[in-house]
Amino acid sequence: MTSREALPLLPDGTEYDVAVSALIKTLRRGLELDALYWAAQLSVRYPWKTWRLLEVFAAEDIGPANPQALPQVVAGRIAWEHHVKESKGRPPLVLLSSVVLSLARSSKNREADDLAEAMKHLIERGWAAQVPEYVIDMHTVEGRASIPRPERLTRWLTEGSVIVPDEGPKDWRAWILRWAVQRGRLDSATIEAQIAKWSAAGRLVHGPDGYGSVDPEATCEGMFPDSAGQPEATP
Repeated sequence: MTSREALPLLPDGTEYDVAVSALIKTLRRGLELDALYWAAQLSVRYPWKTWRLLEVFAAEDIGPANPQALPQVVAGRIAWEHHVKESKGRPPLVLLSSVVLSLARSSKNREADDLAEAMKHLIERGWAAQVPEYVIDMHTVEGRASIPRPERLTRWLTEGSVIVPDEGPKDWRAWILRWAVQRGRLDSATIEAQIAKWSAAGRLVHGPDGYGSVDPEATCEGMFPDSAGQPEATP
């Protein structure tokens, strides 16, 4: 008996693997009515497999184009489970329909799946990610042993906390950088030049002078007793 023969046919007589392929292909093409038909057929005999298929689709075929797609599928599955437990009957089709409709109409991007496949193939060829120098900082045993304490804050602010792309307001980043300048950890001219650039780019909500009621010099003493005058940071 083949694996295909081992699975019962769907209510309309379609084989399981054909229905799965039909569901995914119609979702990819935005054919919402057809996609719901196949999802409904599958859900009669394989409800949890159907929801798992939709979860994988949200990750593989939508991914970064709509980060809310996967959470929406998970929420739909949880609602479906609640109906099964509470009513002991078949959940309303609209729970499945609302998710299928959103997935079919969503912007789509397969980059996450392509990235995952590329990494697997690279690893098969012997590739491995290297540990960059900026990884070794106060969050690692090696960094704490090799970087003098006075330099740890500087290393964190200039290397460890770098984000790419860097977007959005910078008011409190400016506050922290000026705080570090006052402690002799960063160069004042360099920091003020950076703050001026942020101001010119419209990234300072409160302007280059900052939030007037908060002064870094007057308020930061004793704020970080466990880090020897350094702000708390995550790896």
